[in-house]
Amino acid sequence: MTGNSNPHGSFSLPRRATHMVYGGYRARYLGRVPTPCVANKTKYSGVTTRGSAAQPNSLKAHAVELMSVDLNVFITRSQMPTPSQWAHAIRDAGFDVQLDTDFNVDTFMGFLPCKYKNIDAGFEYYSRTLADEERAEIGVAKCCNYSVTFVTGSDMHEFITSLVSAGVLCKISGGTFFDPQSGDAYSADQILDWVRAQVQECETHL
Repeated sequence: MTGNSNPHGSFSLPRRATHMVYGGYRARYLGRVPTPCVANKTKYSGVTTRGSAAQPNSLKAHAVELMSVDLNVFITRSQMPTPSQWAHAIRDAGFDVQLDTDFNVDTFMGFLPCKYKNIDAGFEYYSRTLADEERAEIGVAKCCNYSVTFVTGSDMHEFITSLVSAGVLCKISGGTFFDPQSGDAYSADQILDWVRAQVQECETHL
C-alpha cells in the first residue's frame, strides 16, 4: 500500500488519488467531467466536494453539512462477496442494517434499498473494474482491481447504511476503505472499529 500513516491509525493515499477518486469515479458513471476537490463547497459542477467543518477521522460532520458523501472500497474482484454473503456479514458484525440482496454486484448501478433499525434507507451503489494505470495512480495494492463506490445525501439513516455496508465489505474482502472527504484510508483490520465509532457518533443526530 502506498501512502502516509497518521496518528489515528489510518493512512493517506496520494493527494492526486483523493482528487481522482472523489471527482472522477462517480462523475464517470453520471457522464460528468471529473472535477478536483475544492474546499468549503458543497457542490461544484455537479460533483460533490469536501467542506471544512468536519474534524479529522469523523464523517459525521460531512454527512450533516454536505449534500452528498462518497465512500470507496478497493478490493480484489475475486474477493467480492455475493449480496447474500455481504448481508450475512453485516449482521454477523453486529450492525442493525438490512441490505437488499436482489441485485448483481457487477451490473447494478443506482439506489440500493436498505433498512437501518427497520427504517427505510439505502445508498447509491456503483462498481467498476480498475485498470492497471488507475490502480497505480490511486496508490492501492496491485491486487486491488475493483472499486465499489457508495453515495448518500444528507439523510443520516442512509449515510449509516452506506458507512456500514462499505466497512463490512472492506473487512470481508480484505480490501481498502477510502474516505475522500478526509483523504484517509483504512485497512480491513482497522475498519470495523472505526465504523462503529462513526455510527455511534452519527446516532446523536438521529
